Amino acid sequence: MYLVIQKGYALFGRGATAEQAVADMKQWIDSDSEMQNWTVDEFNTSYDSANDGEFVLVLATDELLSTYQ
Repeated sequence: MYLVIQKGYALFGRGATAEQAVADMKQWIDSDSEMQNWTVDEFNTSYDSANDGEFVLVLATDELLSTYQ
């Protein structure tokens, strides 16, 4: 399972594939956000190196799921 997380804040999307997680995230962000046009390739994929508040696209881990659920 893939997750789109705003680091330090909230889980915004999840899906069986990265593309599904991004599509799910787009339902929860503002309709006029520039992120509505983002693709999988535009996300940081390293949770550890991401800054607080940055959106990341990562594989789910037990630790991330317990932190953001």
